[in-house]
Amino acid sequence: WTEGCAAYDGTPLAERLRKEYGPTYMIFHILMTMFVTVGLFNLIMAIFIDNVVTNQLMRKHAEMVDRSSEIEKRLKYLFVRFFMEAEETKSRKSDNSFVRYVTRRSQVAVDLLTVGYSSTYIPLVEKEWAKLKARGVSITKDVFMLWLENGEFQQLLDDAEIDTANRAELFDVLDADMGGQLTMDELITGLMKLRGSVTKSDIVAIRLKVRYLTGIVENKVLDEGTG
Repeated sequence: WTEGCAAYDGTPLAERLRKEYGPTYMIFHILMTMFVTVGLFNLIMAIFIDNVVTNQLMRKHAEMVDRSSEIEKRLKYLFVRFFMEAEETKSRKSDNSFVRYVTRRSQVAVDLLTVGYSSTYIPLVEKEWAKLKARGVSITKDVFMLWLENGEFQQLLDDAEIDTANRAELFDVLDADMGGQLTMDELITGLMKLRGSVTKSDIVAIRLKVRYLTGIVENKVLDEGTG
């Protein structure tokens, strides 16, 4: 349809057929040309682009899964550092208190506040994280909104592919029990669940949970009705 549509003597076949069959052939030829160039070629291009986009999303999702452990460790490190910085600031109000604070902390723990993230500090971070959970530490909305102003935290959220376009609602999304505070588990689990775009498994999980809760409510209503 683009080149080579010629007879053995080099004359164009379209013109020869027009002279033989008249305008009817030309209308048919134009329609077929438009169908092939506009319809068929665009369909092939659309299929190609769809395959490229699908493969890219699958590759991106695989990379996101591979980085889950690293992102979780970096989040825990950052939150532990925030709490240590708050404790340090509180201890600095008194010179004696700050001396006791530095003495109580190991040199590695002090470096955690100054050097930055390193895989070397992961055991210490996990230990401090366990202590925070054991103490029942929770984060209020004001504290969380203050953390969101931290450039390092914002960069980590971007690296984790967590949408922070509407930061005012991020705390409410993470606050699963609507208690006004975030526990350590709610904080980490919620942020890890927010990574990436919505997948089919997310939708199916919500549907199954809603079905389970609906069954519980229906059984309870039936029990109260029979009682």
